[in-house]
Amino acid sequence: MWRPELRHLIRRLLPSCSQSSPHLTPAVRSLCSSPSSSSDDLALTISTELTNFASSTNQSSSLDLPRHFSLHFSDVRFNIPFLLEILNISPSAGRAAIDFFRWLVRHRGFTANDTSLSHIINYLGRRHDFKAVHDVLLEFRVAAGRESFSAAASIASSVPVALRRPHGFTGHAERAVKRLADVIFPSEQICYTLIRGYSDELKLEDAKRLMGEIIRGGFDLGTPAYNSIIDCVCRLCRKKDPLRLLPEAQKLLLEMESTGIPRDQETFHVLIYICVR
Repeated sequence: MWRPELRHLIRRLLPSCSQSSPHLTPAVRSLCSSPSSSSDDLALTISTELTNFASSTNQSSSLDLPRHFSLHFSDVRFNIPFLLEILNISPSAGRAAIDFFRWLVRHRGFTANDTSLSHIINYLGRRHDFKAVHDVLLEFRVAAGRESFSAAASIASSVPVALRRPHGFTGHAERAVKRLADVIFPSEQICYTLIRGYSDELKLEDAKRLMGEIIRGGFDLGTPAYNSIIDCVCRLCRKKDPLRLLPEAQKLLLEMESTGIPRDQETFHVLIYICVR
């Protein structure tokens, strides 16, 4: 069976090969198979190369990656769907995927836009590499948009708290949002997600601080933000001083009432769930 690397190389040498050509042997003719199988083989080849770079103990491997890919894949046409396909089959590539993305942008004329950047962020999020998400957002801040920020913010709320807490991902996400606020103004959903992230991590002071900053910045925070704060307060009280649970919850409910923020089904769900635990 032909190795994908060899299949790709021969296709480069025989760009106009045809399966019906009488001059080709059956083995070589098989290399001229359908474009879809060619794309799959090529994606697998690139995935294997990225995994090899990621597993290398040589500290200069990240410097060798651009040279290696320029030598072996200089004729490949990359687009966003193909990038996503490579990332989806490369769970072990790690930060080599970032080096690969840099190579595409710097050496292949690949345009880093909001969609392609969001794919990289989602990939790093699946690996719980929160520091890398923060760094990538800063490095490619010109390309960052709502898709990228939404991907980063959703990681803050979807990653299990036990994994998120030691790495302080919500803090990384907040710093990235603030540094890039001049490029894209954060939406209410991003603000809600950050508050929820701090609340899930039981970082009440950070959640309250961020809420205050957002309100002073002109946002009218609604029920979801208060629901997250109530949940955090109740869990902290239950953990440290159960007798303070109801007074603290009532204080927040009165604050919601005084500012005209309605309670919803989730508000009562939080209170009932905490009280019956």
